[in-house]
Amino acid sequence: MHYSLTPWWVKVVVVWAVSRVITTGLLLFFASRQELSPWSGAHPSYLAFAQYWDSTWYHIVAVSGYPATLPLTADGQVAENAWAFMPAYPMLVRFFMLVTTLPWEPISVAVSLAFSAFSALMIYRLFLLRLPSETALSAVVLWCDAPLWPILQVSYAESMHAFFLALALYLLLERRYAVLFPVVAIMSVTRPSGLA
Repeated sequence: MHYSLTPWWVKVVVVWAVSRVITTGLLLFFASRQELSPWSGAHPSYLAFAQYWDSTWYHIVAVSGYPATLPLTADGQVAENAWAFMPAYPMLVRFFMLVTTLPWEPISVAVSLAFSAFSALMIYRLFLLRLPSETALSAVVLWCDAPLWPILQVSYAESMHAFFLALALYLLLERRYAVLFPVVAIMSVTRPSGLA
């Protein structure tokens, strides 16, 4: 197929897929050098490595919900707990866990990957409102390959929030306010930045 005849979404998905190959390689490289940690043994698999750090809290929200009372430290301060993590992402993962009967690890990564693809598509549409198509595609390349974007394929809410943020900006520029407000509501329960 000639490049100029290729649908816009195919170009964006190819850019996204190539970037995910690169970022998966980076994650696997770092996982192969990972020593024993609180989250896994040394040299964890990709799925185990994708569960590090805050993913644990999202997992707790998905399977147990939020604590009824705030846990306190010995000196009376509020201890680390699941209340710092918004519910939209873990509840969506929980829904797919129930539907598929698969565990948290593969479903949470699949949801993050799907939202990273959706966000790349939405970012292209957003930039296309003000830029020529090739420039919009170049912006997607830069966005997909940003140094911190391996996080878009681990068990975090960032890719879901990125999608809804791009969608909200698109709707704002298109002046589609009736649809914008529910999107902002979803954003606000996806990442704390959605509340700001």
